[in-house]
Amino acid sequence: MGCNSSIWANGKNEKPTDAASSNLIGSLFTTSAFTWEATILAHFFAPQTILLWTSDDIEYCFENEYFVGSLLAKYHYAIQEGKPNFDLKVNDPKRRENA
Repeated sequence: MGCNSSIWANGKNEKPTDAASSNLIGSLFTTSAFTWEATILAHFFAPQTILLWTSDDIEYCFENEYFVGSLLAKYHYAIQEGKPNFDLKVNDPKRRENA
């Protein structure tokens, strides 16, 4: 029915350990919005973290000159809440950091 062997990203035939795979972060960018299905699919990449960036998020980074902080805010939200789509404009992490 299915194949029992797989070659993983580490080039080996065994699944990487959680410690090895949890160091990966992916970012997907769109100029519009993500579909509901894409957002749900991003949840299934655990323990790897996939961050979803909309045009509003990118605009927020440029307007506030806050790129690294935005990445960290999205990453921390994904780790703590298990959700890949932290909205930067709504949550304004730069303002929170300076408060």
